[in-house]
Amino acid sequence: HWEGNKGTFIEHFTFNDGTKQVRSWDITRLNEHEFTGVANDSVGTGRGQMYGNSMHWSYTITTPTERGTYDLDYDYWMHLVDSNTLINRATLSKLGIPLGDISVTFRKQ
Repeated sequence: HWEGNKGTFIEHFTFNDGTKQVRSWDITRLNEHEFTGVANDSVGTGRGQMYGNSMHWSYTITTPTERGTYDLDYDYWMHLVDSNTLINRATLSKLGIPLGDISVTFRKQ
């Protein structure tokens, strides 16, 4: 839902073990190219930039595990290929050490 320069984005996750999680973002567009966001499980404020069909989005999330919680840094690049396809590539890290990469392609039906 968007109103003026503020919007809400809700993500629903279901993991391989059946665990479910909901993340709700409150996003503020600062100007034509920059925005910030705070989620229910974010550490501080995420920051993003959009130019053309590409968006860069960085934030830190408190991630629950069997051994407690960890604050992981996410660095996303999203590219709108056409009106129906978005390619999303993310790097996860902790204390500047890369832990893994995620690549996802979204297609609107």
